[in-house]
Amino acid sequence: MKILEYIIPVIDVKGEKAVFSDKGHFYEKITGGFFSENPIELASYLKELGFREIFISDLDGILHQKPNLELVKEIWYRTGLKIMLDLGVWDAEKIGMIEYTGIKPVIATETFCSLNIINLPKNFVLCIDTRDEKLQGNLPLKFQEFLDLIKDSKNVKEVLIIDLDRVSISRGPNLKLCVFALTKLVGKKIIYGGGVRNFTDVMTLRKLGIHKVLVGSALYEGRISQRELKLEI
Repeated sequence: MKILEYIIPVIDVKGEKAVFSDKGHFYEKITGGFFSENPIELASYLKELGFREIFISDLDGILHQKPNLELVKEIWYRTGLKIMLDLGVWDAEKIGMIEYTGIKPVIATETFCSLNIINLPKNFVLCIDTRDEKLQGNLPLKFQEFLDLIKDSKNVKEVLIIDLDRVSISRGPNLKLCVFALTKLVGKKIIYGGGVRNFTDVMTLRKLGIHKVLVGSALYEGRISQRELKLEI
């Protein structure tokens, strides 16, 4: 496996443009580098580099309940890349719109708990957002309690852990959080996002047992080089 097969590049979309996020709160347009504000061009370039899968955070859907589903479907159609899509609150209608595509829904904790098991898609990623190692959202549960809730669920196969305090901040990954999740969720594929600075961080997470890692700024700013992306691990 090459490094670029282990990394899932992140594209944040707002107003149909690719943007940077800051600690999961503030957003600005991408400038400089070899990345485009056009999400289709950006995804196409990532495919040229050799990536097979991307993560799209649809901020219009998350913040304003106005998802860019048609844009995301166009990205999939034009590139053929596998797409993990976080658009906020999923329902049966939205899930049906992507059922026969290469788009995999990223379902947040509250949505997971509110959806009837029958309405859950066959393939999805359960996303757990954290701040200060605490579960974010409106659920009356602690982080550890939520992991206990899902650890034996056969419906949950992939779990994405995001440390929002480290998103777009070069602090390094939250290894304590990763170890805790890996210990609790034995047998599940754990994906991590937040704070990845460079190639060394990626390798640390790989050796720890993390299944795959989300990377945004470190790619955009060239802190992970194209040479490193081609390395075998």
